[in-house]
Amino acid sequence: MAQERFPRGDEIRGMGFPITKGREGYWPRRNSAALRQSSLIMILGTIPGERVMLPEFGSNLPLLLFEPNDVILVQQVRDETARAVERWDPNIQIVGVAPEIEGDSMKVFIDYFDKRDLKQELRRTIFRATR
Repeated sequence: MAQERFPRGDEIRGMGFPITKGREGYWPRRNSAALRQSSLIMILGTIPGERVMLPEFGSNLPLLLFEPNDVILVQQVRDETARAVERWDPNIQIVGVAPEIEGDSMKVFIDYFDKRDLKQELRRTIFRATR
C-alpha cells in the first residue's frame, strides 16, 4: 500500500483498498485507521499464491472455512490471523482475535493497536468470509 507523510502532521495517509471513486477520483486518500483496516482485510482475504509478484502474501484463513467446526478450528483461526498479520504488516499489534463460525460463514473480530498512532487507540476490524 502506498503511504506518504504529509507536512501538516504526523498522520500517515495513503491509498487504501478497495478502490472506490470519491471526490478525489478513483484513488482517494485514506487516513491511518482506514489504511490499517484495509491492510488487515487484504492480508486475511488473500490466499497465498493468488498474487503474481508476491506469491507468499496472504493467509490460509479462507481455506479454514472447509474444516470441521470445533475447538481446534477456533485456535487455528487465531493462530493463522496472528501469524499472517505479524508477517505482512509490522505496524499492527494484535491484542485479541475472536472468531465466530456458524455453518458456512465465519466472522473474525480483530482487536489491535496501530503502532504508528500516537494516541494508541484500540481498534477493531471484522473480517468476514463465506464458502
